[in-house]
Amino acid sequence: MSDGHKLLTFFPGERRKTLEQTYSFVGKEAALRFVERNRLNNVLHGSLHALRQAFGDVPLRLEVLEDGEGSTALICSILWAGDMQEARAALKKFDHQWWFSRAKTTSSKLTFDFELI
Repeated sequence: MSDGHKLLTFFPGERRKTLEQTYSFVGKEAALRFVERNRLNNVLHGSLHALRQAFGDVPLRLEVLEDGEGSTALICSILWAGDMQEARAALKKFDHQWWFSRAKTTSSKLTFDFELI
């Protein structure tokens, strides 16, 4: 059974479709496996409204990154075309209005940050 076929059983069809339509990916299959393995699907879906409120309709990207000590996390990058101060203010709004109250549920396996483009 291929990894792609296994993923179809992990994600209800609409959830996977929404992730694929909402986010771009660096290492798509690895990111989707990480989402499933760490049960991040609900929090990612739940974050969308708050991200849109804080940042508007901007591109979002998911990527699994490993630090130098072997820990891995999923990074949700908000791809921001504005200036840095606006991005910082939007991230602060998102953090305070939504993320800080939910971050513990991810066991440090998910991080939101902006990337200037």
